[in-house]
Amino acid sequence: MVRVTYLGGTLVAGDRSALAHALGDNCTFTVSPEVFDVVTVTASMEGGTALEALSSLDRAVDRALHYIGLIDHFDVSGKTLTVHPYL
Repeated sequence: MVRVTYLGGTLVAGDRSALAHALGDNCTFTVSPEVFDVVTVTASMEGGTALEALSSLDRAVDRALHYIGLIDHFDVSGKTLTVHPYL
């Protein structure tokens, strides 16, 4: 799971749709309305280790934000990365 803060206030519906398209089918995300919206991206990722899988998801989020042109509007340096083992 990757949590990243949107520094533009509220993430509008068009940007949410663009992010969903850029992330692809294996990722889902939620937006928590706080002072700044917090986007939480969740995915089941395969990797040799949990760190490899989390790194893949982190790169996918960065690529998606770059692709839709919003990378500068997110606090990518302050992301929270969390791993939950697949049961």
